[in-house]
Amino acid sequence: MPPRTGSWIAAGGLQGVAASTTTAVIALLSLLAVTVLVYGFVRAIMMNRRTQIVVADLVAPSGSSELVEATMLSSLLRHGVERHVNDQRKQITRIGKTILTPAYRELEPQLDERAVEHIQSAASDSIATLSAALRAVGPETADRFLGLFSAILPSPRGLSVSAVLLQRGTNAAPRLGVAVEVVGLDRRPLASTVFWEAPATSSPHSSAHDGVSERFLSLFEPLARWIAVRLVVTLMVSARRDATSRARQALRRLLAGGLFLAAMRDFPAHALAFGEQACDELDQARRLIPGVPLPVETLAGVRERMGWARQLAGNSSGASEDFRSAVGLWEKAEELIREDTSEANKTKLATILDRRLKAQLETDEPALHRIALTGLQSLTLPADLRSNCGFLYNRSCLYAQANRVDTLGDYQQQALHWLGLAIVCDPGLADYAPQDPVLAPIHEKIHSFLDCLHRLMSQGNAQHDEANIETFIAQAIVQARAHCD
Repeated sequence: MPPRTGSWIAAGGLQGVAASTTTAVIALLSLLAVTVLVYGFVRAIMMNRRTQIVVADLVAPSGSSELVEATMLSSLLRHGVERHVNDQRKQITRIGKTILTPAYRELEPQLDERAVEHIQSAASDSIATLSAALRAVGPETADRFLGLFSAILPSPRGLSVSAVLLQRGTNAAPRLGVAVEVVGLDRRPLASTVFWEAPATSSPHSSAHDGVSERFLSLFEPLARWIAVRLVVTLMVSARRDATSRARQALRRLLAGGLFLAAMRDFPAHALAFGEQACDELDQARRLIPGVPLPVETLAGVRERMGWARQLAGNSSGASEDFRSAVGLWEKAEELIREDTSEANKTKLATILDRRLKAQLETDEPALHRIALTGLQSLTLPADLRSNCGFLYNRSCLYAQANRVDTLGDYQQQALHWLGLAIVCDPGLADYAPQDPVLAPIHEKIHSFLDCLHRLMSQGNAQHDEANIETFIAQAIVQARAHCD
């Protein structure tokens, strides 16, 4: 029996509905696929435009189980870098004021005020993100488009830091170090260096008490500071928009030199490593802007501290050469300051003069010693510096060095006098002074002097005005001499 016409119509209607439904579903899936692809592409672009800071996990050469175990400290290094980055950001303004002479004013640094929220252990892979989106859409055709999208995507922004743990020397007393390199996420190399622990740390006696991991931890602070300086000056500092590309590079070099000088003060055991980096940065700045004079005070400070570092390492000839360089730079700084007779510059001149005399006393040239000892007789104390703890302490160091050169002079009493004024200004210096190698010529008197001064100032209801403080210090010096003699 032939089918009824109505049945054909019903069947055709159902097939039409099914076809239209299938078409709608395919269209919806296609729209969804395109949406996923667009989302993946946009996310990949945003990922590459966002500045990334990557501090990769520590790497240790194979064959040393102790070094491999120390790589577990990677997260501690990342936390240290994050802390130092935020701290160095705050120092940029201060460093800019001290290192950028009037000739550099058009390079006034502009600072990215955003704090570092997260330092990654690995760079985000935008291609992997896009690949996942493509494979979700068309697994068979995804690979054809990845090369095209890789060319279209903007280059990733940011820096990557890698560090390798090192060991050298004998098996009985190995010396540990860390080689670190900073590169752009486009693999462009930017800077590298090696930090070694102090020789005394690698002695058998020290190794018996401190394990390898503990010794690497002592290197992490200076290492984190070096990394932080590189990250800040590269990613977070820029010059004004009208500055040339060379001027922008020079600005970053100058600021890096100033920040490394500050690191020399904070990490005296690694002063040579930071000093060499500072000298290199300032030399590169000279090449970029040869017509502009370098900040001589910063260069002088770097040379002076390198001299101290070499002296402590037993390299007396190298130390004397650094001090002679510092003398010439301080003299040049004096000439520049004397051209301006303002009251502020008179205060600055007193500070520079003290630094120059101290550098002269540290050289191995008797002629410079005689010039410095003669210069001590004409020193003044500007009113602005009477409560400047750093200046007072540095003048104590100056007289301590004079006492080393001329033990027959009355320089020890002067050194203790200025040290007393500095400690009254900043009591925290009482813990540092007995360990400061610059004050070594008066170390034998410091403890007894400070004990006497503390006792005199603690008696009764003594008034601590300027006249009484001078009296207390003079009495403490006499009592300390009687106690030691």
